[in-house]
Amino acid sequence: MADDNQKGPSPPDQKRIEPLDAPVFERSMLSCILVDTRSPYSFASGHIPGSYNIWLDGLAKFAGWILEYGKDTLLVTERKEDVETARRYLVRVGFDSISGYLCEGIEDW
Repeated sequence: MADDNQKGPSPPDQKRIEPLDAPVFERSMLSCILVDTRSPYSFASGHIPGSYNIWLDGLAKFAGWILEYGKDTLLVTERKEDVETARRYLVRVGFDSISGYLCEGIEDW
Protein backbone atom coordinates (compact mmCIF):
# COMPACT_ATOMS: atom_id res chain seq x y z
CA MET A 1 0.00 0.00 0.00
CA ALA A 2 2.97 2.34 0.55
CA ASP A 3 3.55 2.78 -3.21
CA ASP A 4 -0.15 3.50 -3.77
CA ASN A 5 -0.12 6.07 -0.98
CA GLN A 6 2.83 7.90 -2.52
CA LYS A 7 2.06 7.55 -6.27
CA GLY A 8 -1.68 7.10 -6.18
CA PRO A 9 -3.48 3.90 -7.10
CA SER A 10 -3.80 2.53 -10.59
CA PRO A 11 -7.30 2.53 -12.08
CA PRO A 12 -9.35 -0.38 -10.72
CA ASP A 13 -9.94 -3.43 -12.88
CA GLN A 14 -13.59 -3.20 -13.93
CA LYS A 15 -13.87 -6.48 -15.82
CA ARG A 16 -16.83 -8.70 -15.04
CA ILE A 17 -16.26 -11.12 -12.18
CA GLU A 18 -16.76 -14.56 -13.67
CA PRO A 19 -18.88 -17.25 -12.02
CA LEU A 20 -16.78 -20.42 -11.81
CA ASP A 21 -18.00 -23.96 -11.24
CA ALA A 22 -16.20 -26.07 -8.63
CA PRO A 23 -13.62 -27.77 -10.94
CA VAL A 24 -12.57 -24.48 -12.60
CA PHE A 25 -12.57 -22.72 -9.22
CA GLU A 26 -10.30 -25.39 -7.78
CA ARG A 27 -7.80 -25.05 -10.66
CA SER A 28 -7.83 -21.26 -10.27
CA MET A 29 -7.08 -21.49 -6.54
CA LEU A 30 -3.46 -22.41 -7.21
CA SER A 31 -2.54 -18.85 -8.15
CA CYS A 32 -5.12 -16.82 -6.19
CA ILE A 33 -6.07 -15.73 -2.70
CA LEU A 34 -9.34 -17.30 -1.64
CA VAL A 35 -11.68 -15.05 0.39
CA ASP A 36 -14.82 -16.50 1.96
CA THR A 37 -17.20 -13.65 2.81
CA ARG A 38 -19.79 -15.81 4.57
CA SER A 39 -20.52 -15.39 8.26
CA PRO A 40 -18.01 -16.90 10.69
CA TYR A 41 -20.66 -19.47 11.72
CA SER A 42 -21.17 -20.59 8.12
CA PHE A 43 -17.41 -20.71 7.59
CA ALA A 44 -16.95 -22.79 10.74
CA SER A 45 -19.53 -25.32 9.58
CA GLY A 46 -17.60 -25.95 6.36
CA HIS A 47 -15.09 -24.14 4.19
CA ILE A 48 -12.47 -24.61 1.51
CA PRO A 49 -9.04 -25.34 3.04
CA GLY A 50 -6.67 -22.40 2.72
CA SER A 51 -9.41 -19.80 2.44
CA TYR A 52 -9.54 -16.63 4.51
CA ASN A 53 -12.82 -15.86 6.26
CA ILE A 54 -13.54 -12.15 6.23
CA TRP A 55 -17.28 -11.71 6.57
CA LEU A 56 -18.83 -9.36 4.05
CA ASP A 57 -19.37 -6.42 6.43
CA GLY A 58 -15.79 -6.73 7.72
CA LEU A 59 -14.18 -6.92 4.30
CA ALA A 60 -13.48 -3.20 3.91
CA LYS A 61 -11.99 -3.04 7.41
CA PHE A 62 -9.84 -6.17 7.56
CA ALA A 63 -8.82 -7.16 4.02
CA GLY A 64 -5.81 -4.82 4.04
CA TRP A 65 -4.53 -6.36 7.26
CA ILE A 66 -4.89 -9.97 6.18
CA LEU A 67 -4.62 -10.35 2.41
CA GLU A 68 -1.52 -10.07 0.22
CA TYR A 69 -1.54 -7.23 -2.29
CA GLY A 70 -0.75 -7.93 -5.93
CA LYS A 71 -2.44 -11.34 -6.16
CA ASP A 72 -5.67 -12.28 -7.87
CA THR A 73 -8.62 -12.98 -5.59
CA LEU A 74 -11.38 -15.58 -5.72
CA LEU A 75 -14.60 -15.17 -3.72
CA VAL A 76 -16.97 -17.48 -1.90
CA THR A 77 -20.16 -15.62 -0.93
CA GLU A 78 -23.48 -16.39 0.74
CA ARG A 79 -25.44 -15.08 -2.26
CA LYS A 80 -24.61 -14.04 -5.83
CA GLU A 81 -25.76 -10.52 -4.94
CA ASP A 82 -22.87 -10.28 -2.47
CA VAL A 83 -20.23 -10.50 -5.22
CA GLU A 84 -20.57 -6.86 -6.31
CA THR A 85 -20.64 -5.67 -2.70
CA ALA A 86 -17.45 -7.62 -1.99
CA ARG A 87 -15.82 -6.13 -5.11
CA ARG A 88 -16.72 -2.60 -4.02
CA TYR A 89 -15.25 -3.14 -0.55
CA LEU A 90 -12.07 -4.75 -1.89
CA VAL A 91 -11.44 -2.09 -4.55
CA ARG A 92 -11.67 0.62 -1.88
CA VAL A 93 -8.64 -0.86 -0.11
CA GLY A 94 -6.60 -1.68 -3.21
CA PHE A 95 -7.65 -5.23 -4.15
CA ASP A 96 -9.08 -4.84 -7.63
CA SER A 97 -8.02 -8.04 -9.34
CA ILE A 98 -10.92 -10.40 -8.59
CA SER A 99 -10.78 -13.38 -10.92
CA GLY A 100 -14.08 -15.06 -10.11
CA TYR A 101 -16.45 -16.50 -7.57
CA LEU A 102 -17.82 -19.94 -6.76
CA CYS A 103 -21.02 -19.69 -8.78
CA GLU A 104 -23.20 -22.04 -6.72
CA GLY A 105 -21.64 -21.13 -3.39
CA ILE A 106 -20.08 -23.52 -0.91
CA GLU A 107 -22.75 -26.12 -1.72
CA ASP A 108 -21.15 -26.50 -5.17
CA TRP A 109 -17.82 -27.24 -3.54
